[in-house]
Amino acid sequence: METATQIALTNYYLLLSLKNKNTAIKELISERWRDLLPTLGVNMTRQRYIIQDSNDYIYNAILLNGDQIIYDGGKKKLDLDIAQLEEILSREDFKITSSKVRLEVEKTFINTLVALAKVALNKKSVERAKEQLRLAKLEAKLGFTTQIQVLSVASRLQEIEFALVKSINEYLKAKNDLKLVMSLDHQSDLIIEGNLLTDFYLKVVFLLGGSTNTTTENLGMRYNNQASSGFAGIVC
Repeated sequence: METATQIALTNYYLLLSLKNKNTAIKELISERWRDLLPTLGVNMTRQRYIIQDSNDYIYNAILLNGDQIIYDGGKKKLDLDIAQLEEILSREDFKITSSKVRLEVEKTFINTLVALAKVALNKKSVERAKEQLRLAKLEAKLGFTTQIQVLSVASRLQEIEFALVKSINEYLKAKNDLKLVMSLDHQSDLIIEGNLLTDFYLKVVFLLGGSTNTTTENLGMRYNNQASSGFAGIVC
């Protein structure tokens, strides 16, 4: 997730624009500071006069010029204050925009992990449903169940297979949404690192005997426990 966030922050055009704006404002502040300082100038003059029937005359002069504004009604100081204020506003705008990008990437990344987890869970459900159908057919052959029950299990398998196709499409859409947030081309190959079923835990707080108890449970283990207790369901 952190890698995706860094890529998004690097590629986001508005942040790049704000960075360039901050650089320009800093240069403007330096210029406004220089406006408050006195200006000095050096002028060197060298002249040579050729006088007929007399010695030549050479004139050398170095002139130092200084310029300092005594009072301008506070205009230059006001220009400096405005430039510094613009820098503060631009810096805060950059922070706010960065936070929004981070939040959007995190939300989209989690949605992608959720969609990927749905695909994985529905694949497991399909496997369990196929095994359930195999056992149902075997039981029907041995006379322990009816053909109607076999058809019911087969119908359930088709529902889960349809849910699997739907979850795959949702995952592809979530993946494209993540590319969009990261400012990547839609044809870019994006590898999702992370597993919602193994990397995240549920924290459950409950009351027992008048005291508060807390337990954590892996999401994948919770699903496996629920699935092992009965027929695997559809994850929507």
